[in-house]
Amino acid sequence: MGVAGAGVAQVLCNIAALGVVVAYMRSPSSTLRLRRHPLQRKHFSAILGVGLLSAINAVMEAMSVTALTAAAGAVSVAAIAGYGIASRLDMLLVPVMFGFGTAAITLVGTNLGAGNVVRARRVAIVNVLFVAGVVGLVGLLVSLFPQLWMGLFTSDSAVMAVGAQYLHVVAPFYAVIGVIFELYFAGQGARRILWPMAASVVRCVFALAAMALVLQGYASLHTAFVLVAVSIAVAAAISLAGFLRIRWDR
Repeated sequence: MGVAGAGVAQVLCNIAALGVVVAYMRSPSSTLRLRRHPLQRKHFSAILGVGLLSAINAVMEAMSVTALTAAAGAVSVAAIAGYGIASRLDMLLVPVMFGFGTAAITLVGTNLGAGNVVRARRVAIVNVLFVAGVVGLVGLLVSLFPQLWMGLFTSDSAVMAVGAQYLHVVAPFYAVIGVIFELYFAGQGARRILWPMAASVVRCVFALAAMALVLQGYASLHTAFVLVAVSIAVAAAISLAGFLRIRWDR
């Protein structure tokens, strides 16, 4: 099936995984049982109040990656290959940030439910610092030695050059990306995601602007990568401002 086989395999694996999860949650072994339940408006309000915006956020992140892929594709085959390989490291770190983020959602929500606002915010801060430190170290390493990552997938000098360029510019900001991600998850737990959403909008707008500039010939791919780095810094500043300004005890 060629390259399409990878997509088909991913779809089939997800269908199989869904089947396993549903079967388990319907079994007596599951503490949380999946069963029929009357639909209530308050439940939809509680879920969609955070979930709908979070879904939109995920779409914007995908749009950002798509925009930069389009920009790289307009330059050359080597450029899209180099960007694709380098940016996969970003995606590889997402499950790490997601794993700690979901834990933060639970702890923040539980403490706020118990009225312990100070501890909830402390949880958020500790989680942000820890995750930023972990992914930040990875970013610094690959920004200094991009061949450690790029060399796993290619030996083509043109592809290596573009990938190294991306990692030199963007990878030092991985710690900042960790801050954005974890404050977003903390905001979900506190049902305060307006500021994190604003940060995501900024990153998406920057990515679309970078794509437009490259496609119109007004900017190089390197400039597009610089815009990505700038958007990360701006988005982090917005997220931090929101965290500091918004009270969680209301």
